[in-house]
Amino acid sequence: MMLQAANSPVCSTLVLELTGRLQPLFHHTTSSVQLLSLELFQRLMQSVNKKERQPMKTRVYENVIELLCLLHDESPEVAEASRVTLLGAAAFLKKRRLRKLLEKRKTLEVGKYLLSGCGSRAAHYVQQAARCLWSHQQPIREAAVRFLGLAGQHLRGHQELLQPIHEALENLPEDTISSVANLAAQTQCTLRDAERAAPSRLSLREWLRRAWSRRPSLWARR
Repeated sequence: MMLQAANSPVCSTLVLELTGRLQPLFHHTTSSVQLLSLELFQRLMQSVNKKERQPMKTRVYENVIELLCLLHDESPEVAEASRVTLLGAAAFLKKRRLRKLLEKRKTLEVGKYLLSGCGSRAAHYVQQAARCLWSHQQPIREAAVRFLGLAGQHLRGHQELLQPIHEALENLPEDTISSVANLAAQTQCTLRDAERAAPSRLSLREWLRRAWSRRPSLWARR
């Protein structure tokens, strides 16, 4: 069996490839397919060998936000399976704080924790949440909007990262329920108000450059 032979280099490559192909199945309209894909994702995390651990970490990070949104799945079985899968991801990534938040079911705090210190993963997190806006379930879409709102607050001041958030919230699917559309509109207004209210933050180099350029005029006033 493939998972039992995961120490094989060829098999490890297949495990990584299969992990990358599971994402669309997380949002399948049939809960049994969702449950099977989540179980398989857990098994794949457990089967990868040490050599492929780093590439697998990338795969796990590419799915954590979608798993977070799936905690709001209308099927209690799928929601719980998503939580168990996220717990497995926390163990795989060695994120003790994430595991504790999941055990206490503090969903909002989980989102904040994932965003803290996310660095280059921020753009990928936004992409994952944007994909969830196309879910056939209203609770998952609402969860995606809320996460994008959190991400927008976290990324304030980084316009190149904020723009995809605004685009995702503006380009909702045509069949979007009014409550989701209203939540998206409110989130955008909140983010834009915060952006306008935020003071301009200059880097030390930029501040010094501007101060130096103003030096003659300052001297002239003496």
